[in-house]
Parts: sequence; C-alpha cells; structure tokens
Amino acid sequence: MMFVDAIDKFMHLVPGCPEPEAIDALRDAVIQFCDESKSWVYWTDMASNSLSFDPEDEAIPIGLYDAYIGDQQLGVYDRNDQALPAPVNTTVLTFDRTRLWDSIGLMPVPPTTVTVRLLLAWKPTPWAAEFPDHLWFARAEALKAGALSRLMANAGTTYSNPQMAGVHEQTFRQAIGAASAAAGVNRRSHLQRLRVRPAE
Repeated sequence: MMFVDAIDKFMHLVPGCPEPEAIDALRDAVIQFCDESKSWVYWTDMASNSLSFDPEDEAIPIGLYDAYIGDQQLGVYDRNDQALPAPVNTTVLTFDRTRLWDSIGLMPVPPTTVTVRLLLAWKPTPWAAEFPDHLWFARAEALKAGALSRLMANAGTTYSNPQMAGVHEQTFRQAIGAASAAAGVNRRSHLQRLRVRPAE
C-alpha cells in the first residue's frame, strides 16, 4: 500500500492538511504500530556470509524470533540479554537488538556458505513510500486513528482538534495493545509447534 494512496481515506477529516504532512503522519503511525506491536513478521532466507540489511531500504528488521539452517533449529541469543553457553557445541545465531540490521551472526562461522532462514519482525523506515497491504487491510482504522491523532494535535492549524486527537490516540493505543497480544500468542504457539517432534 502506498502511503500517498492510503491518506485519501482520512484527508476529509483534516481539511486543509498538506498532503506531505498527512503522509508523514500516517508513516509515523505505521512505524509506531509495527515497533510496539511487532505484528509485521515474516520468514526470510539469507546467505550466512551476508546476514545484514541496508538501513536505507524501505523496511528494517526490529525483532528476531527464530532461525533455521535446513531442518536444524538454531539457538537464538540476544547479546543484550543472554550470555552465550560456553562452550558453544552447536551452531547458534546471535544479534544485538539495538542494531539488528547489521549484527546478526553465526557462531561458529560455518566453513562454507549456507542458507539461514530467519523469522523477523519489521517496520518501515522514515523514508518508506509504501507499507504491507495486509497491515492496511487488517488495521486500517487503527492506522488512520494514529495518523489523525498526530495531525489533530497540531496547534495553530485549521484542522487542530485536541479533543478528537485524544480520542484517536486512545483508539490507536488500544489497537496496538490488541495486536501486540495477538502477535505474542501467535509466535509462542508457532514456536511450540515447531519444537514438538513426533514420536518415532
């Protein structure tokens, strides 16, 4: 979904608002929604010698939940929270959540390049022109509320409305809470299913 297309759904509620300002407000709302709910999640395959992302892209990873090499599930360690087991007897994946995009690495480094499958959460970058269609289809009302709360809080504009800004902010916050809870349950259930091995 292009941000410029999505703003048409709420511009009538902020008459006189410049289009670039509305785009920025919606983009900031989507970024906050993804940051706090971690609900934009998908698997991606990467070469083990190139486990980094360009922060100039349209989206950057903000959470890492699982990793595989083939059918081998890797131990995943956030270096901010966990000490690595010593000695490391199997391949593990480590990362630094404060700079996830360039800190993912395997220990020990495999002798040849392998494909690593990563389950990552994402958010748009501040210069992104688009965001996932599924987020808009599932959360359009919440994202519109997030944008409107920002726009209507702008004092001195023709569309300033502090009271409605508060109403929209509450709607937005409630949606983030619900999405965060659902995403957490889905990830736990998914990982539990992955770790159950059938009896032989």
